[in-house]
Amino acid sequence: MFSITTKHPLTIVIDNRSRNAARYYWDFGDGNKSSDESPSHKYSSMGVYRVKLTVYNSVGDSDTYEANVTIENPSKVYFTGVTYEKLSVNNKYIKFKLVDDDFFTTIWCNSTYKLLSKANLPYDFILNTPVLMDGLDDDDYYVINVYWSNSNSGSGTKLQGFRFNTSLIYNEYPETIYWNESNGNKIRCYLKYE
Repeated sequence: MFSITTKHPLTIVIDNRSRNAARYYWDFGDGNKSSDESPSHKYSSMGVYRVKLTVYNSVGDSDTYEANVTIENPSKVYFTGVTYEKLSVNNKYIKFKLVDDDFFTTIWCNSTYKLLSKANLPYDFILNTPVLMDGLDDDDYYVINVYWSNSNSGSGTKLQGFRFNTSLIYNEYPETIYWNESNGNKIRCYLKYE
């Protein structure tokens, strides 16, 4: 006995309700297995999979339970924030813009300035309301431009631009994208899916 909750991207979370079991054997229907009591599992592609649980008691008797799960591609992509891990400037006001890299630029997110130093890094800039990146096209490019300033106003000076292709999103559905640049800037970008 178990229930399955689908969690994007391509992931299921299992609530195992079997009782008095000594061992568990899961078959996720895609060639992957687990012996965890209540595992989660990420599929590599969408489809319908047969999830099977075999439970064993302390004397080796077993019962088997099965259920189908339908894995679909997420239909919505949200930008949820960034973490500044390392910056090549110190004691400066820092902000970022998430924009598409197209002829007609759309600004998806424009943060406020935050005074940052090496002492208060890493710093998480997590949005209270994630930004729906609606209308993403295949093979488009998006950029997180990071700016520094001596004050908490104005356009600032570009520190770094971190570029990514939407094929990365649609092929892998990463929840975190990392950039580690040789000039000392390191940033993480967070996405979620529905």
